[in-house]
Amino acid sequence: MTKLALTIIDKISHIDENRKFLFTRIEVLLLIFLSRLQNDDGSVFGVHYKDVIMQLGISPTSFYDALKSLEIKNIIKIDWNSKHGYYDLRILNNDYSNGDYSKNPYLNTNHLILHSPAFYNLSLSQIIFILRIIRIMNFGSRKERNNYISLRLETIMGWVGKSRRSVLKMIKKMSSIKHFLSFEVEGNNVFIPLDYNKFRLNEHSPRKEADIKTFHALKHVLRKTKNKGLFVGDDIMNMAKDICGLIRQYKVKDFR
Repeated sequence: MTKLALTIIDKISHIDENRKFLFTRIEVLLLIFLSRLQNDDGSVFGVHYKDVIMQLGISPTSFYDALKSLEIKNIIKIDWNSKHGYYDLRILNNDYSNGDYSKNPYLNTNHLILHSPAFYNLSLSQIIFILRIIRIMNFGSRKERNNYISLRLETIMGWVGKSRRSVLKMIKKMSSIKHFLSFEVEGNNVFIPLDYNKFRLNEHSPRKEADIKTFHALKHVLRKTKNKGLFVGDDIMNMAKDICGLIRQYKVKDFR
């Protein structure tokens, strides 16, 4: 499941009376990462710190600090009995196991832009801005969803807690994601043309939800078998990718 309830998105996007975010950049990126590995009830099993620090480009200390902070802030609940660098946890208030999404709207965290290396290099304000745009794409007016998004600079200023000048600088520095989104500033308005073919995952993407979960499970199994001395080899990541590739091939051939 690649869903985060809008109530959670609201929490991580909130700024206080001092115009400061309550969550750090690493905490938000970690939560997005975890959301792609969760089951329908919000549970996540076998998260290995090496996978996280490689994906997010952070240190082990930063990972542990962010993980603990997310629990302190009541976003996740960690099973501290986990061993050997693995963590089992649950994303709180993110249970969709009953299949009813109408009572708890969500944001899909499997958009292609959220997998982009450029996204992981954005500032916290830019990341929150992107999440706000995705939210509008999912729940905005028909004109916004189909053609473009039109935003007042004052609206963006309120989202990120910055002055008009700082917001304009922030947008200008987002050229690294121009493959997915472009911004046109006219006076006090920002126009964002929408190209869903670039922005969303397509049907044949190797980052489909099922493939992400399979890849995660394979890495978990391979590490455990290696720790027990059942095979010799260091390149667990590529081995898991190769097995995932074989699984996809058999699916395409309707292998029985």
